[in-house]
Amino acid sequence: MLSDFLNEELSERGMVLGKKNMRKKASVNANPFILELSGSYDFGFPPEFLPAGVEKDTAMPDYSEEIKELIFRYKELLMVYTCAAAEMRSRLDILNIEFSFRNNQPPMSCISTRIKRSSSLIRKMKRNNIPLLIENIEKHIDDVAGIRVVCSCVDDVYMLSQVIINQDDLEVISQNNHITDPASGKYSSLHMIIRVPVRFESSLKNVKVEVQIRTIAMDFLDTFEYEFKCKFNEDETNSVSETATDVVSDTDNLYKGKIYE
Repeated sequence: MLSDFLNEELSERGMVLGKKNMRKKASVNANPFILELSGSYDFGFPPEFLPAGVEKDTAMPDYSEEIKELIFRYKELLMVYTCAAAEMRSRLDILNIEFSFRNNQPPMSCISTRIKRSSSLIRKMKRNNIPLLIENIEKHIDDVAGIRVVCSCVDDVYMLSQVIINQDDLEVISQNNHITDPASGKYSSLHMIIRVPVRFESSLKNVKVEVQIRTIAMDFLDTFEYEFKCKFNEDETNSVSETATDVVSDTDNLYKGKIYE
């Protein structure tokens, strides 16, 4: 099998290729955020990136160096996006501490990060007719690294987005308001694509990170609708969804402009 062949060949780089993912060996004291890439998630090297003519389940020594380099480049790219998410997460944590001190209440109730899984990445590239090349990930995919921020109210969402815009070393590539524009088909959230500077040992890279900012009520609605669709038919889901949407809207309007009074 190709995976068995690569396990042996990649051992010199300290890399291991499993059935579902390839992970870098790490000590037990390593940063748990970084170890998200080596857990049970689908971050393995996608066979779709293999050169044409390479059998997916057969060891082919003639391609071993090329395949090793492809896998290393892919995992290195995920490492870069992981660091970018960690950098942006750190900035948000600092802001939350500052606002908690100055206003006696942190605007962000939850901050979560994720790196897009390999299977999801491949599906998106195919859906958008993007050639399956590793270099096209950086060029065409904006949400490999993602951060979701949950705020108390709508005012906090807009306040936080403006604070992010005002940080002069961050480049805001795009901002889409899916709070006031529900017709876009997206769940309620303010979406920002930001280029974040990340300093590595010998280089500085500006890496794209998607930041989604929403209220507690919006986050509840999104989770609720997803769970409900898994258990009930479309008519029942639509009926309950309309009621839940009204409740969320009323809740956000109730707190509008009052959070720091």
